[in-house]
Amino acid sequence: MNFTSGRKNTQEVPQLRCSAGWTSGIHGVFIYLSAFNIFLSITAVLGNILILDALRKVSSLHPLSKLLFRCLAKTDLYVGLTVEPFSVVYWMSLTHGQYTLCR
Repeated sequence: MNFTSGRKNTQEVPQLRCSAGWTSGIHGVFIYLSAFNIFLSITAVLGNILILDALRKVSSLHPLSKLLFRCLAKTDLYVGLTVEPFSVVYWMSLTHGQYTLCR
């Protein structure tokens, strides 16, 4: 139960989260987040490919620094290739009603 200022509230937290007032305008937010995440995914992939190419060509960096930058770029590249597209698929499935917020 949810307690506020010593009073007992009759609604539980899952009921409040799944109320019609909370979920009514959420689909527009999911569309905005999906579009923004697609942009971030493309930017992450192209930017990190460019960084990896630049690190391959540069020879003035210390080898351990070069290794660190390569690992960081590869990690971010893999996030842009996997995590961000999967989150777009999840949000769009919520928008199109194939998966509900309140199970």
